[in-house]
Amino acid sequence: THSGLWAMKMAATGTPRWGGPYSWISGLQKETNYEVKLWVKGNGKVLVKALTGGWSLIKELFVTATDTWTEYSFTFNTGNNTGINL
Repeated sequence: THSGLWAMKMAATGTPRWGGPYSWISGLQKETNYEVKLWVKGNGKVLVKALTGGWSLIKELFVTATDTWTEYSFTFNTGNNTGINL
């Protein structure tokens, strides 16, 4: 069992490509650290980005999926932002 305030499930099929899905997360506090956790299983690579509303990079995590569920996480600071694209 996992807990948190937001959740997203993604199943990739077909030809690999870079892009989406993104989700706008609002209501964040400025100059605050937040932790993003994700569980990954499968083949290939996963790139997760925290971006400003103007799509500028705040932080990213690049992982290679394996045959077993593996937890990854990264911490980012919101800076002057109260929302992010994730």
